Amino acid sequence: MFAEKLRQARRDRGLSLRRLAGQVPCDPGLLSKLENGRAVPSERIATRLDSLLGCGGGLIGAASLHRSAALDTDPAATSELLQRIQASDTTPETLASLQEAVVELCCSYSTAPPLALRAQAHGWLGRVGALLHRPVGLRAHRELMVSAGWLALLAGCLEYDAGMAASARATRRTAEQIGREVDHPGLSGWAAEMSAWFALTAGRYRAAIDAAEQGLALAGADPVAIQLHAHRAKALARLGDAAGVRDALAAGRRGLEVAPAPERPDNHFVVDPEKWEHYAADAYRMVGADDLAERHAYAVIQASALPDGRVRQPMRTAEAELTLSAVAVRRGDLEAALSHGLSGLAVPRRSLPSLTQIAGEVQAELAERYPAEPATATFREAVRALRA
Repeated sequence: MFAEKLRQARRDRGLSLRRLAGQVPCDPGLLSKLENGRAVPSERIATRLDSLLGCGGGLIGAASLHRSAALDTDPAATSELLQRIQASDTTPETLASLQEAVVELCCSYSTAPPLALRAQAHGWLGRVGALLHRPVGLRAHRELMVSAGWLALLAGCLEYDAGMAASARATRRTAEQIGREVDHPGLSGWAAEMSAWFALTAGRYRAAIDAAEQGLALAGADPVAIQLHAHRAKALARLGDAAGVRDALAAGRRGLEVAPAPERPDNHFVVDPEKWEHYAADAYRMVGADDLAERHAYAVIQASALPDGRVRQPMRTAEAELTLSAVAVRRGDLEAALSHGLSGLAVPRRSLPSLTQIAGEVQAELAERYPAEPATATFREAVRALRA
């Protein structure tokens, strides 16, 4: 991810390796290794390159994810398991119980440790594989395949959260195949949503918009279309298209108003008003609509807070705190900026690609506006600790 971002940013600015190395300064050979994924970027060089190439924190976030690749020892594990399911022509008799189990797993997404929940999803995929060796009807077979598709999507999201990008891409492709095989708009739409998410957090904003638009064509009236509009808004915001952001958010809001209220709003694969607030806060932050970003961020935090002090949606809360940190930076309130920023980074359940992207953006704003302030150094160390 870092190598791809660096190479594209350098080429976009028409710089040779030698010329960029002179500006860093560093050895051109090191930049060549960084662009080919043969060297690990230090925080110092990632921050310097991010500043020189105007990446707005994108390279900082990508560098902090680099160590997560070590977890990716078997990228095809989930994919191969799902392919064995697809190869079968039988189905279980206990579809209702399986579907309930799948929903419960999807509802655990926001709070459970990602690798532990991924192991549970794999366990259920193994059960599905065993059940598929029992002959039942075609309708039941389709329903079972749909359950397998949701498990695949869940596993892929968890893999990406943990920084296992190669595994996540392989799993997403297989889920996409299942959606196409069983002609399921929801599965197909969410597979496209994952593609948009991957591109967005990798800094490939045009690709994220393309993936979201492809997903909208596949999803039809399925509520996943709301989240696809949200991803379009987030990508357009990072391209500086304020009008496009307003249009995308308006389209998503219209979809949200007519969509039926979800029975289980904690299911990761549904979109509820609280999730929409979360996406709106991020998009408004990126186009400088600070008052709107602040309002939506506080709404996210309030909705997630439980009376006993626990947080119902920790990942949304973390990103909302970072949004408030960015707003405080722009207003010159470094004490509030550091407080919100550290609160966001301290949340234990996190999606590393999303969190490091936003933290990198906040870090870049701090470094640009207040390079010598202690708060900037403190926040930088906290971002570094995300990957410790």
